[in-house]
Amino acid sequence: MQGIHLVRWLSRGGAILRLVAVLPAVIVLLHLYDKPMYHIVTSYKFHFFLYFLADVHEELNSLNLLFQKRE
Repeated sequence: MQGIHLVRWLSRGGAILRLVAVLPAVIVLLHLYDKPMYHIVTSYKFHFFLYFLADVHEELNSLNLLFQKRE
């Protein structure tokens, strides 16, 4: 059961970090194909929460790996 939780936490954090990495390309695509979503994604509030979640999940991933470490 621990393996399932490990995968969930790490994949969620990894997905958020990947979104942060490709955000400029996502913004360009949204500008071309989805103007309402473009305005949401380019807002300060969205960027703040996205980077906040990325930082929190990075710390949670580290803690999760630390707690599951077997000596």
